[in-house]
Amino acid sequence: TGLTTDTPTHVYVHKYQLFFSFAASAQHSAPGTPHVCSAIVGAAELGIGDTITGFKSLPGSGTTGTLAIFSRNSTHILYGTGVANWQLLKYRDDLGAYAYTIQDTGQTMFLDDKGITTLSAAQAYGNFITNSVSFRVSPWLNTQRTKVAASCVVGDKSQYRLFFSDGYAAYLTFLGSKVVGVTPILLT
Repeated sequence: TGLTTDTPTHVYVHKYQLFFSFAASAQHSAPGTPHVCSAIVGAAELGIGDTITGFKSLPGSGTTGTLAIFSRNSTHILYGTGVANWQLLKYRDDLGAYAYTIQDTGQTMFLDDKGITTLSAAQAYGNFITNSVSFRVSPWLNTQRTKVAASCVVGDKSQYRLFFSDGYAAYLTFLGSKVVGVTPILLT
């Protein structure tokens, strides 16, 4: 790969291929062989143009799943099953994700500059729809977003949780795909 260090920021499995992020580069192994990163057998590199902040598999059109490649300021969708038919399309130029905030709650949820946002499959053009769900705590979240350190989903409580480096957290509770509350919390 020509990299001086072999320390990716994000690692993800999609379509039996291991994906890695190195700054604005998404690289993947050959199908079914995560230890083989040779273009001769199906590995490749995809340039995104912005620092990659995470990956997430999404339902695609028909029976083909897709891969969302989030960067700090934009989102790309990778269609296809492998290097022979990959099609990388920019989904949104104005919608990205902070690193370590991308989670699956039945829909993809993440923190962006617009707040906590969902990305889900739709019948509309482009196959996906986004929705900001944290408008009730936007002023507080705007002061916290650059301090985000981690996230998780607590399934038995139907919560998406964000954790910040200053000891605060945000707990978003949902019922199905509907948000029923967002609570800022100071963890001590």
